[in-house]
Amino acid sequence: MGVTHHLVLSCSDFPRTGAETPARGRIAAPTRTIRRPGRGFRTIHAVSENLSESPSALVWVTEARAEAAASICRAAGLRVVTAGSPETGRGTAVAETLDAQAATDARAAIAGAEVDLVLIVDPGGFGEHAEDVEAASAAAQRGATIVSLEPLFGSGASAANAGWLGGSVGGPLDRVFIAPRLRSCKGYVEADELTPELGDPRSAVIVDGGGALDGSAGARLYASVALLHSLIGAPEFVDAAYIPSPDAKRETRRATDISGTVHVLARFGDGRSASVIASDRWASAEQRTDLLYPDARLSVTPSSYALIGADGERRDSFAAEKLASPTDLVGAQIRALLDPASPAPPPLDARAVLATLDAIMLSCRSGQAESTEVTRRALGR
Repeated sequence: MGVTHHLVLSCSDFPRTGAETPARGRIAAPTRTIRRPGRGFRTIHAVSENLSESPSALVWVTEARAEAAASICRAAGLRVVTAGSPETGRGTAVAETLDAQAATDARAAIAGAEVDLVLIVDPGGFGEHAEDVEAASAAAQRGATIVSLEPLFGSGASAANAGWLGGSVGGPLDRVFIAPRLRSCKGYVEADELTPELGDPRSAVIVDGGGALDGSAGARLYASVALLHSLIGAPEFVDAAYIPSPDAKRETRRATDISGTVHVLARFGDGRSASVIASDRWASAEQRTDLLYPDARLSVTPSSYALIGADGERRDSFAAEKLASPTDLVGAQIRALLDPASPAPPPLDARAVLATLDAIMLSCRSGQAESTEVTRRALGR
């Protein structure tokens, strides 16, 4: 698949290390103190179906998505101790749904939380200010893993202004895991084994669609662009169009504000191309990628792949025993992040992804192709 961009975690069957690995659903001791590269020390409760003391979590979510957040927490084996909402006056209702103590201020709750995981389902503006970056950094320094299902910044400029882009690898931007990382899912990991045979893809089609309660169009666009970078690399030019939903803003500079469908044509300096469709207006969730090679097409989903030859014959395929739902994908990646036996995911070049996103949003407004080199320079790259 021409992959040179790190991500090796699978959404299931994560690598383990022999004698150090307890049986599934059991642990040798109720807690374990670990040191993860770039994360410092922390004590973590092992995920276990047979243990009442599961990893603790703080959840920030709107009331409409509280049930979905509860499903993710169950899939990840989390014990929610604190929950709140970006919607004024809805924190208590959210906390009741998640059977947790209510919080009213995201910044204060995250900065002072003593939990294993901070799960941000709906930021509601958290992440746009320097104080938010300080709160996230404080939580990370105490050992909390921070996972967000939405980008915490609407653009590269807002990320820079808030301070997310300060430092290098291991800085504030790298302390937040924006989930799901599609490239880490089982179907994509299994398809990597075909790379020596297939070489580099010449073009790609990436589709990520679903309903708004399963994730915003901005989140799907971010995930798709991150996937594009990991599969092929950073494009040289992007030409994009935004078709807003009836109640959405028709023009916006921020990816976090979009609702509807975004179409992107990406062109690379070596003649390759890719197209991306991201939407929150679909009746059911679907994510797939078609990678085109000189004599084959590789169709990949988070749970499967199929390799079709130029003659139309299926040359190879894989399908997980259980098709992964959006909840399953996020829950599995959270479990892996919290599991001391799982390797930490290599850092994603989120700055490069942001530069491409900025170029896409600029193209949506200008109606013409835009250079990612220009947006990279604007971010100081």
